[in-house]
Amino acid sequence: MTNARPKQTPFIVPVFIPHAGCPHRCIFCDQGATTGDAAAFPTAREVRRGITQFLSYRRDTTRPTEISFYGGNFLGLPPEQVQLLLATVAGYVQAGQADGIRFSTRPDTIDDRRLDWIRPFPVKTIEIGVQSMNDEALRLSGRGHTALDTERAFDVLAESAFRVGAQIMVGLPGDTHPAAMASAR
Repeated sequence: MTNARPKQTPFIVPVFIPHAGCPHRCIFCDQGATTGDAAAFPTAREVRRGITQFLSYRRDTTRPTEISFYGGNFLGLPPEQVQLLLATVAGYVQAGQADGIRFSTRPDTIDDRRLDWIRPFPVKTIEIGVQSMNDEALRLSGRGHTALDTERAFDVLAESAFRVGAQIMVGLPGDTHPAAMASAR
């Protein structure tokens, strides 16, 4: 018997980049309603202020902490913006206030060239906005990518050191119970 500690889910410090890098407006995504201002891209100062405030809410400092970019398509941003955002938050990892960085991105923006942009930074987790592996549900939802794009993204990431998560949505237009179960598999 080992005394290994069970894996803890990380404390997530969210940084919202509403619709940034997204070429489409999916029917289920309204960043204006979520954030209150769909057009505002945070400045480095606003990002740091938000992180500092959110870190003050952390009670269990032994729990892993990840700074997370949500609400947009991270790898759909221009490389300068990606690197500026990562450089802005990397100091929290270097200072021991966070254990890593994570972000969500569309599967059709995951490729070796873009992964090279992020390799110099302490990115630990990439969440792929899969939503469904049903091409009809993706089309009716306005995603602008296919299940094949998702398969390719997972293939590219299989060769990397990043942890990978998949964001799945059930009940999209055109989705069925069997198709949703197939997406989960």
